[in-house]
Amino acid sequence: MDELAPLDDAETISSDFTEFCNTVLSVLGRLGLDAGSIPCADVEDCSIEHVRDDFDNEPRVLATWMNKDGEKFAHIVRYANGNMFGEHDVLRPYPDRPDKFIEAIEVWGHAGKLKSEVRLLPAL
Repeated sequence: MDELAPLDDAETISSDFTEFCNTVLSVLGRLGLDAGSIPCADVEDCSIEHVRDDFDNEPRVLATWMNKDGEKFAHIVRYANGNMFGEHDVLRPYPDRPDKFIEAIEVWGHAGKLKSEVRLLPAL
């Protein structure tokens, strides 16, 4: 595999990933969850790799967060065109809906225009 040119400068990547983390924190707050009770992604604590997409061989940046047990709990893929997609595990009961369980928060879009969605499961 040939050398990958930097996708963007490190400042842009850091800024985009920080926006992802802030979006997750905002969603957690709107859900009524205490972010302190959930391992939350922080741009300072991620592993960043420049890789090539398996499908189209285009460069992308992948950020991954691991919990204290070495299990992945969040990741973001940032494509060369600036699009991002990320998931952040929550794995908590929905505070106001005992019939629902929050599996994860998905975040996608371009910096400054990120959208989010809460992925729910039926509570057992």
